[in-house]
Amino acid sequence: MRQLRIAISVLLFLGMSTCVAKGANGPLNPRLVQAATLPPFEQVGFRIAPPGEAVNTPTPASLLCALLADTALTRERNLNGRGDLAGYAAMVIDQGAASSTPFTPRAISLATSVAFFDAKGAFVGAADVEPCAAQGGCPPVAPPGPYRYLVITPRGHLAAWGAVAGSHLVLAATCPPPPGTNAPPPPG
Repeated sequence: MRQLRIAISVLLFLGMSTCVAKGANGPLNPRLVQAATLPPFEQVGFRIAPPGEAVNTPTPASLLCALLADTALTRERNLNGRGDLAGYAAMVIDQGAASSTPFTPRAISLATSVAFFDAKGAFVGAADVEPCAAQGGCPPVAPPGPYRYLVITPRGHLAAWGAVAGSHLVLAATCPPPPGTNAPPPPG
């Protein structure tokens, strides 16, 4: 019985030593990363001013709330793998400068509409995008001209907001929460 206890103790010691030695080879600064924070989408207030309306600073009551993709990581991620906008009206992708890069949806299981706006917020064009479950191979949406901003929203919303020739995208630094609620947290 004594020899069995010694054998078990030796095996436990060797097992623990192996775990400690293996664990010591981890990253220099380990930290927990929550999937919901990758990538860190910001929020932006926006509205679409109809043709002929003065483009001025919007009032909080006239704004909608959108996710903002304005970094290389968030632009690449956009709505990849999502089936909804987590309570947001849209996603605004800011290319940072004029671009002619087509929008390529990946693994979006939501029928969407996309609108292209130039650096001054002027409407360039729009298109409907079919859901595409594949990670790659989804047909790209070519812009009708150079654009800076791309607004992605569930199908039908762009028409309801008046995104047509002559309209303008107006952005605001703040994102108002829906009446009586708090703005939803950004999706992961």
